Amino acid sequence: ARGSALYIADGDGLTVVDVANPTAPSIAGSVSPEDWGGFEGIAAGATYVYATTPAGRLNIIDATTPATPVIVGDYELGEKMSGGQSIAIDDTRACVLDAYSGLLVLDLDGSSLPVTLGRWGDGWVAPTDLAVAGNHAYVVDPYRGLATVEFGDDFSEPQLIGQYGWPENSMQGIALA
Repeated sequence: ARGSALYIADGDGLTVVDVANPTAPSIAGSVSPEDWGGFEGIAAGATYVYATTPAGRLNIIDATTPATPVIVGDYELGEKMSGGQSIAIDDTRACVLDAYSGLLVLDLDGSSLPVTLGRWGDGWVAPTDLAVAGNHAYVVDPYRGLATVEFGDDFSEPQLIGQYGWPENSMQGIALA
């Protein structure tokens, strides 16, 4: 049932936790990436779980059978990406945020092979987290503050449309309600 599985990313990989009984969570299964370092960012979509690795890859995981999650896709995020600190999914698009190279926009299209649509982030020092809704991403950077990024109709050219300064070193996470 939706909401009965919790996905945890760590240095070893992905662990699926059964939370159908919230007073007694139990480990249902796990999977590790083929490259080193486990997983960093993680997001669950309607069909797959998406997890980023420190080596700059996005693994697409089928966890419909919680006891035996399977990596069904492996996507190179690009030479600029050192990993993916944070990932957010909205409908059929994913935004992967990397502290060194910014925001990468992917078309998920329900398949296990994403397609790169666009990239944004030049000049941002160390973005740490993001939230996505519709045609906008909100990115936090402890040195630059909050950025509002707008996607065009085809999501290929993300543009900065707003910014709010914040005291240095104070912004780390973000959630959109």
